[in-house]
Order: sequence, then structure tokens, then C-alpha cells
Amino acid sequence: MNNTHLSLGYAGLIPFVGLSIATIMGYPQANFALLSYAMLIASFLGGTLWLSSVENKLPGHTAIVSNILMLAAWVILLLHNQTGIYYFAAALYAVLIVYERRFFKTIHAPEYLQLRTILSVVVTVCMLTVAVYFHVGN
Repeated sequence: MNNTHLSLGYAGLIPFVGLSIATIMGYPQANFALLSYAMLIASFLGGTLWLSSVENKLPGHTAIVSNILMLAAWVILLLHNQTGIYYFAAALYAVLIVYERRFFKTIHAPEYLQLRTILSVVVTVCMLTVAVYFHVGN
């Protein structure tokens, strides 16, 4: 993995952190932008699972999980229940990181798994922070 991958990975956190802060500060458009971005990234990660299932000897259900991630992201956008949406989004990331740890450790470099862990933890914290804000703060 080179510096471009690392830079793009960490840069992808900027919208999560910035939009989480903007949502909590009361900017109404930030809330939908955060959720949309989260679901876009969930779909992207579903695509990485799909590719890994094609190029590597992973269990057959990996392709199914990749499609479930993409479809779940779409359904989440159709829902308009604030708290449930964010908890579900955080759950998606938690499941993804567990899945990657179990199946990807034999096919991806440790640096990739470390990066994915850091990114997933930051995203999950952002999403759960907004969920708690909506649940407690409003």
C-alpha cells in the first residue's frame, strides 16, 4: 500500500468528522449529507468485498454480503428515522470490520487491515456520536 492509498483513506474521514460536527451544531443539510456519504462509503466497501470474492478464494457468501451492504445502504437512505439510521450505519461498519478481520487477513497486507480498522473505528464513533445526539440531545 502506498502513500496515495493512505492519504485517500484518511481524507475520506474528513466528511465524517466535519459533517458529524455540523450536524450536532444544527446545520440541517449536514445530517442528510453525512448519512448519504456514509451510505456511499458502505456501497464502496461492498464493492471491495465483491472484488475480493472474485479474485480470491473466499467463502461463497462473501459476494452475497457485498450485495447486502449495498442494498442496506440504499434502504437506510430511504428511512427517515434519525436514531435508528445512525445505529444501523454504525452496525454496518462494525460488521464489516469483523468480516474483514476474519476473511481478509490471509489475502491483504497487514497495513491494509490496520488502515481499515482505524477508518472503521473513526467512522463508527462519528455515526454513534450523532445517533446519541439525536437520541439524548434533541
